[in-house]
Amino acid sequence: MSKEKNYGDWVDTEKGEVFNSIYEQISYETEQITSQDEYLMRSISAYLGRKNSTYDRYLYPKTYNSAIDILNNLSYNVIAAAIDTLVAKLSEVDILPKSITNKSTAEGRQLANNMNGIINGLYNKYDIQQKIIDEYRDAMVWRTGFMKMGLDENDEFFLERVYKNEITVDAVDSYYNNPYKIIQKKIIPKSVLLQKFSNFSEEIEELLPIELRMGETNYSTQGILVVEAWCKNSYKKGGRHVICVQNADLLDEKWDKNFLPIIKADFQR
Repeated sequence: MSKEKNYGDWVDTEKGEVFNSIYEQISYETEQITSQDEYLMRSISAYLGRKNSTYDRYLYPKTYNSAIDILNNLSYNVIAAAIDTLVAKLSEVDILPKSITNKSTAEGRQLANNMNGIINGLYNKYDIQQKIIDEYRDAMVWRTGFMKMGLDENDEFFLERVYKNEITVDAVDSYYNNPYKIIQKKIIPKSVLLQKFSNFSEEIEELLPIELRMGETNYSTQGILVVEAWCKNSYKKGGRHVICVQNADLLDEKWDKNFLPIIKADFQR
């Protein structure tokens, strides 16, 4: 018998109680993973050098069978080779946007050239082209790739790769491929979390840490599963942005934007 979905919408949950709704939703979504999705997630983990990692076992705690392990151990993989070829072709495409003029003056053309210099500098500084290529590599394997953009605590722009198994969307909300809200789950080192959210040190210390171990070595790091979620202001007045752990809301603020900071790329064959 399938488990009934009974969590409330985290967007409408009162402050201080959002973590209950979000973690219940994540738990439900994890149980609904199909065997095909699980197969793809294991394969991409191996392809990216994360075979049988604690991270994947925690997010998708299902039994690993010998057939998958044999596949992951293949020294030559035709699918991987084909994807590498496509990625190599993609890297040859100049995806840098350019400022152009239409019957402009010499001053206007100079302004456009200056703007192109700034754009080129930003692309190089944040390695944007390589991140876009990485996103499409994920899309070729998982059928979907994701990137996250935003400003850090120092108001510095960042762009980072996000794995598909870190993203959760409501099935109804995302029916037309344009969701109003999205959830990202990520394991953060406990020491980093304590430093960033020192006001919640007691709650963080109460959590059972996830041990992230590097291969077969004795080196390990204690991690905490952290959830970050956004809701567009066109869905809820003022929008909403929250960061939660399993027993507390670390951040709950407005998101006054009509877009989500998670960029999605689909690969259509």
